[in-house]
Amino acid sequence: MAHYKLQTPLSEADVRQLKLEDTVSIDGTIFGIRDATQIRIFDHGVAPPADLTGAVCLHTAPGVRKLPDGRYEKICIGTTTSTRMDRFVPGLVEQYGVRAIVGKGGVLVPFGRTCIRLVCNLECLSDC
Repeated sequence: MAHYKLQTPLSEADVRQLKLEDTVSIDGTIFGIRDATQIRIFDHGVAPPADLTGAVCLHTAPGVRKLPDGRYEKICIGTTTSTRMDRFVPGLVEQYGVRAIVGKGGVLVPFGRTCIRLVCNLECLSDC
């Protein structure tokens, strides 16, 4: 097990050197990306608001409070369950060049196989 200190934007070489159980510290910009943003990008065809090439994205959900006038006030942003967003990751990687996704709750097995294929470009692993 090794520890790596990486700087965004990440390169392909940065990601390919990582092994299971390595730890990583990231310096630079980490984009919070919520389900509504990904729905807008992939289901409605709206481009991301920033260049995501080499990006690290963090699955987030806003904490809000409803105001008396019906608007919402942002209170905080926290992490959210990543399995809800499995379907968006291939597009983030293939279309927009995202290099890392940070979230919680793990990923579903078919999604994990897709990630292995995308990141490693090894079709033989898709049936593992």
